[in-house]
Amino acid sequence: MTFEQLVPPTPGQPSKAPMHIPFVLGLLNEAGEDLLPGDLSITGVETTARPAEASVLLHLREAEHTVTISGLSGPPALSLLRDFSAPVKLVVAQSDEELAFLMVHDSDGFARWDAADRLMARILLSRLDTPDAPVPAVLSEAFGALLQAAFTAPDDGEGKAMLAAMMTLPAEEALAQLVPVVDVHALHEARRQLRNALARTHRDTLATLYATDEARPYAPDSAGIAHRALMNLVLSYLLASGDEAAVALAEARYAQADNMTDRLGALRTLVWSDQPAAQAAAERVLDAFYARYQDQPLVVDQWLSTQALIPGAETLARVEALTAHPAFDARNPNKLRALLGAFAGQNPTAFHRPDGAGYRFLADWISKLDGQNPQVAARLATPLTRWARYPEASQGLMKRELERLSQEIQSPDVFEVVSKALA
Repeated sequence: MTFEQLVPPTPGQPSKAPMHIPFVLGLLNEAGEDLLPGDLSITGVETTARPAEASVLLHLREAEHTVTISGLSGPPALSLLRDFSAPVKLVVAQSDEELAFLMVHDSDGFARWDAADRLMARILLSRLDTPDAPVPAVLSEAFGALLQAAFTAPDDGEGKAMLAAMMTLPAEEALAQLVPVVDVHALHEARRQLRNALARTHRDTLATLYATDEARPYAPDSAGIAHRALMNLVLSYLLASGDEAAVALAEARYAQADNMTDRLGALRTLVWSDQPAAQAAAERVLDAFYARYQDQPLVVDQWLSTQALIPGAETLARVEALTAHPAFDARNPNKLRALLGAFAGQNPTAFHRPDGAGYRFLADWISKLDGQNPQVAARLATPLTRWARYPEASQGLMKRELERLSQEIQSPDVFEVVSKALA
C-alpha cells in the first residue's frame, strides 16, 4: 500500500512539511474476522501493534510511504483510520462491495460507520440525474443485514446506537460538501427517493423490528438513548415506505411518549414526511405540542424550528405566517434563530427556491433587524454569503439581495459580512 499525504498551504505558509499522522489499520479476512497483526510482517513504516484491538498503528511521518504486509493468505479488506485515529480527509479507492463488507463485519465502530457513510454518499451522488433508479443490491443487502442485526443487538448503549447511525443516510449538508456546485433540489430528491426505496424494500422487517419495541420507563442512560434513537429511526423509515399504518404508529408514539426525545421524534417524523397520509396527523400533533408547551419558551423554539425545516418551496409561506404568530418575538434572538436561522441555514430546498423568494424574505428580515440587533442580523446573513457554491441562476439571485442589503444597511456588523461576500 502507498500512503501519500498532502498538507495544503495556509496564509504565510505556502509550503508545509509532512505531519506525523497516527493511522490505525485493521485487516479482515473473507469471513469478516480480524487478522492479528502479530501473525503478519509489516515493513516500510514504523508501527506499534495494538493486539487488544487486532489493529496496528502506522506512524506516517513522510510525504509518501510504501507499506508491505506479508503473511496474508489472500487479499484482505482494509479497515482504515480505526478509532478515528487522525483528523484527516481520506481519499482511497475501495469498491462498493468492500465498503458493504466492512459496513456489516468491521469490528471497529468508527471504521464501520465510515464505510457505511462513504458507500451511501457514493451511491447518492451517482443518482443525482436518476434519483428513481433501482437501489443497488450491494446497499440493499447490507442495509438488510443491519436490520437483522438490530434484533439481537446488545442493549448496552453502543450496539443499537451504532446501527441507528449506520442506517441514517448522509445529510444533505454533508453531501453538499462533496460536490463542486450544489444543486440542493437534486441532492434532496436523490436522498428522498433512496430513503423511500430502502424503506419499501425492507418494510416488513422494519415493521417486525418496530413491533419489538416494548414499553420501558424513561432512563437518561446510554442504553435508553440508543434504544430511542433506533426505534425513532425505524419509525421514520416505516412512514417513508408509504405504509399508512405507520401514521397511526407515529401518532400513538407521540401521545404515549414520556420523554421529549420520543415526543419530538414522532412529531418530526410526521411533520417532515412526504407521505400525503401524514399531513392531517402532522397538523394535529403540531397543535397538540404547542397547546402543551406554549408556556415553555425553549420547547416552543423546537416547535418553530421543526416547521421551518419542512422540505419544499411551500415552507416559505408557513414561515412567513409564523413570524406573525404569538409564539414568535422578533426581539428575542432565540426565536430568530429557531425560525429564520433554521429556515435559511438548514432547509436548502425551501430557502433556495428557484424564484428567489427565500432570499428576498431573508434579506428583508436582515434589513429590518439591522437597526434592532445587528449582531443577529449579521449571523442570519451567512447563508447568502455562500452564493458562489450554487448554480449560476441562484448565484445571481443571491448576489442581488446582497447588493440590495449593501445599500440599505447601516450597522458595521452587517456591512462587514455583506461587503466581504461581494468582494
